[in-house]
Amino acid sequence: MALYSHGIEMIPSQELFKLKNKRVLDISAGTGTSSKFLKKYCGDISATEARPDSFCQKDIPVSFLNVEDVASLEEKIKNFDVAISCGLFYHLQSHWNILKSLCTSNLEYFFIETLCGPESPNPQMWWALENSEYFMNAYSNTEKKLMHGTPNLIWLNDTVNSFDASITCLVRRYEEWRTKSEPNCRWRMMLKVNLRCMKGLDIKNNLWKNQNGSWLI
Repeated sequence: MALYSHGIEMIPSQELFKLKNKRVLDISAGTGTSSKFLKKYCGDISATEARPDSFCQKDIPVSFLNVEDVASLEEKIKNFDVAISCGLFYHLQSHWNILKSLCTSNLEYFFIETLCGPESPNPQMWWALENSEYFMNAYSNTEKKLMHGTPNLIWLNDTVNSFDASITCLVRRYEEWRTKSEPNCRWRMMLKVNLRCMKGLDIKNNLWKNQNGSWLI
């Protein structure tokens, strides 16, 4: 399968085929390559973007949404069955509020494709500053620099569990090239968050083990 931006190709085929009759919302879609990829699998697809001028897919409807505005996010997702965010979560500041909005919605489930912060037995998040003027970074019409956080899988799991949801880790991909540029964020993951389902994530097995030799638990 061809490589699309933000790791959208990490959604397994069996999950893509389930989207056939679903109304799908691509949240903070950027240039829209993820939306274009999903269009051939979905019954219906729309996108949101804080900088809609950057969205390049003329045959897919896109609307303005600053995803940190959770009231607007909650209103937007009311009309959809499935939501997806690719390359979004490590640009956020309001992770907990946004997950709460998604987990307590009427969505059937949603996908998160994200980089993952350092794993440890304790929930944590790796924080940094980024330039909000760059269209791929966190959005703000007032601030030039914003804090952004990269959550680890334990943090994400514990958070969605607090809203009676659970995570299925569909794909974890080790990106060795990040060793020098982003040594704390070497995993990329595709997660499926199952709403109203409390099976939970088994963290007692080797899920956290990096076979390429970064961190071990």
